[in-house]
Amino acid sequence: MPSDLPSDGSPFFAYGAALLTAMADRDRLVILRSLVDGEMSLNALSMLTGLGRLLCSQELATLQAAGLVHRRVGRDTAYFSCRSEKVYKVLGALDEMEQKGA
Repeated sequence: MPSDLPSDGSPFFAYGAALLTAMADRDRLVILRSLVDGEMSLNALSMLTGLGRLLCSQELATLQAAGLVHRRVGRDTAYFSCRSEKVYKVLGALDEMEQKGA
């Protein structure tokens, strides 16, 4: 085992597993990718992604619970955003892998 790898008891593995588990769904990745450009309402997000409102709402709840999406309540509408640098890094790494054909 390389010396720079965290030990099995390190929070690195638990945190990494939790982050990747929350993102390990096609619909959630579509939502996160859509929120990278800015805040959106549930209706706008549902229309943009092609996901039904119920499914979109359920996936947003999962992402919120994982701390990857923030919800702001406006006058009549809830707005969602992703401000997580960790999400941006993971999505960037996925983009890079796709471009390289990995």
